[in-house]
Amino acid sequence: MHYFRQRRGRFSLLVVIIVASAALSTLSGIASATALTVIVKRQAGRFFFWVGINLAALVGYALLIYCQDVQQAKLTQEIDTLIRTDVAARLGAQDYAGFHRTTTATYTSWLTNDITTINDYGIDDLLMMIQQVAEIIFSGATLAAFHWSLLATVAALTLVMVAFPRVFKPWLDRTSLARTQANERLVNVLEDMLNGFDTLFMTNLTAVMRKKITAASRDVNHHYVAYGRASGAMHASNNGLAFISQLVLLAQTGWLILRGLTPVGAITGAQYFGGTIFAELSGITFNWREFRSVAPILKKLAGGEVRPPAEAEGTGRSKQLVRLTASLQLRDVSYGYNDDREAPVLQHVDLTIPARQKIILTGDSGTGKSTLLGILAGQLTDYQGTVTWDGQNYHNLDVRALHTQIAYVTQTPYIFNADLAWNLTLGQPVAPEQLEAVLAQVGLAPLVAQLPAGLATVLTHNGTDLSGGQKQRIAISRALLSGRRVLLLDEATSALDKTASLAVEESLLAMPDITLVMVTHHLRPAVAAKADAVVALAAINRQA
Repeated sequence: MHYFRQRRGRFSLLVVIIVASAALSTLSGIASATALTVIVKRQAGRFFFWVGINLAALVGYALLIYCQDVQQAKLTQEIDTLIRTDVAARLGAQDYAGFHRTTTATYTSWLTNDITTINDYGIDDLLMMIQQVAEIIFSGATLAAFHWSLLATVAALTLVMVAFPRVFKPWLDRTSLARTQANERLVNVLEDMLNGFDTLFMTNLTAVMRKKITAASRDVNHHYVAYGRASGAMHASNNGLAFISQLVLLAQTGWLILRGLTPVGAITGAQYFGGTIFAELSGITFNWREFRSVAPILKKLAGGEVRPPAEAEGTGRSKQLVRLTASLQLRDVSYGYNDDREAPVLQHVDLTIPARQKIILTGDSGTGKSTLLGILAGQLTDYQGTVTWDGQNYHNLDVRALHTQIAYVTQTPYIFNADLAWNLTLGQPVAPEQLEAVLAQVGLAPLVAQLPAGLATVLTHNGTDLSGGQKQRIAISRALLSGRRVLLLDEATSALDKTASLAVEESLLAMPDITLVMVTHHLRPAVAAKADAVVALAAINRQA
């Protein structure tokens, strides 16, 4: 109900429309019953009057149904946006390790499959229940007008219909949650196989894609069928009770007519309104169980699997960080993945990076160069030892404050499905002359010139329409335009040819105001000569 309260205006309008349509539906039933009563008495004028009332009620009902559909579509989309916004905010508040505990495919499932389930079994079912309650109230009042005993019978039968379906709740909740988890697994497999196509293609194992996707799809099918069995059993039971209840009410109405206690038209009225009540009771219990089954999904999206910002950032951490003036230091730093402390990637590393100096880290693959940069960037936090920024312990710093000072460029940077200008600035304001200067420095000007819309050209998801070198140039430009004065480059020019790579690296080494830590395992003499220090990681990492 949290999201309905945020859109209370549209929700209230929708409730008014639903109640009004239920009232017109009831009026149509009353008009039909009254028309039967007067035609038996051969009162032609009154008969056609009630036929006209019936027609007007049905036309009004049809118009309200149109309005309801439009307003419901608007409300649903507004709530979907609110949910996605909240989930995105929670994900954005995570630290690096917290975010990567769950795959992006699972996050995608939350924001697509789970929201579809919320739409179907949350929003739609709640609005349907409001309509059902309104029709039950109007129909019950009409039956009471025919004869009070009809309402008493309906009340007794209602207790039976409401109590019986409770037996299905645990079954329905269990299968609903299992179904959403199966959807998450399917999305994981789909993303895994599609992203791994190149590897499978080069090893002639593309058949693995079909096998794994088929298996994951069958897993989803199994859980959807299991949920269908649970919901179908409850629905069938409710409908069976509704049919029996209608027969009881029909028999009672006939008995009342034979004794002259209610008009002849009550026979159709009792059928119509009794059928409405029992059908809606059957539906409302079913919809209520479905509505309740959405609760575990909402709980998950509300934070059950996402740590809140306070936990991610900790308490008492400094949220302000000034530009580096002395040095970055690592003292006795060790780090191992998956809590493997027996064979850490880094062990007892000591390193000082003076402000505004250019440091090059060298070493073979697997010696911990990227891990060391991940620690400096604040991505990896569960290390042993001490890392400081001008003497301030990293563990006492808010990671967001750290990221106002550090730019980190990886070997395989991500390119957003947005225009080139946005990919360069990430939507932050940048002076045109600064942008032009950086494009020239990094060698991106030719790319801008050849793109059909220049900087306004929209790039594809993860830059599939760009070369590896072009993506690296964009990422380096992004770092320079961010205004950060500490640059961490992890094989950031590896996809460029020798001449282009040398030009970019030399331009970075010539920038006097930045602190540069550059990782490479192919160090060129011309670059080494311009660095303040070249550090072989094997010399400072006892495990390497």
